[in-house]
Amino acid sequence: MENENYQLSIIPVIIPFDETGALETVLLSAIESEDEEGAYVAKKAKAYIDDFCQSDKQDKYLKKRRLITKAKFSAAISITNPDRSTAAFNALLMSHDWEKNEVINHHFSILNRMLEKSVTN
Repeated sequence: MENENYQLSIIPVIIPFDETGALETVLLSAIESEDEEGAYVAKKAKAYIDDFCQSDKQDKYLKKRRLITKAKFSAAISITNPDRSTAAFNALLMSHDWEKNEVINHHFSILNRMLEKSVTN
């Protein structure tokens, strides 16, 4: 083992000690401190998720504090970097059984009727 070289990569994980949350909290704070626009994005992302969580219009999403933290960060990322924020969404989209969704079926039936009509004309 002597005189052998090893390559080591270190990725620091920062967890805030002075506030609740995880890495997402730190990253959202970083966006917020970037500039005036970043501060505005972070503020609006937080307000959007807070309004959603406090509404009486939902009861199945964001039921845990850690999910609320992640949602606030994700909302900000979807504005600051939409291409990256949709990569996971695309995978989710492809894994969903859309054939069983009533709304999707309705829209495809409209498209299908339009195509059938254009073929018969």
